[in-house]
Amino acid sequence: GRYPGSNDEDGEADLGLYKEMVSSVSSSLGIVYTSIKDDFVCEMCRWGAAELHNIAAIVGGIGAQEVIKILMKQYTPLNNTFLWNGITSACATCQF
Repeated sequence: GRYPGSNDEDGEADLGLYKEMVSSVSSSLGIVYTSIKDDFVCEMCRWGAAELHNIAAIVGGIGAQEVIKILMKQYTPLNNTFLWNGITSACATCQF
């Protein structure tokens, strides 16, 4: 096994397979696949297993901040799910 997009020679083939996987997983979760933009799927496949430094920094910083809130018993930690869009740098918290 390998990550989609990690091999440049199979980029287009990986994209097709990855779209099928996203469609399968989204339908099993009850999410309409057409609501997921193809641009997002292409970006995930294009970068393969790369961990971009700015994404790692923001996610690590938010995680560390939440751990400190819990350990110090000060302030209110994020409630439930935190979503961050690395493309637009937008974030949201959701309660399910």
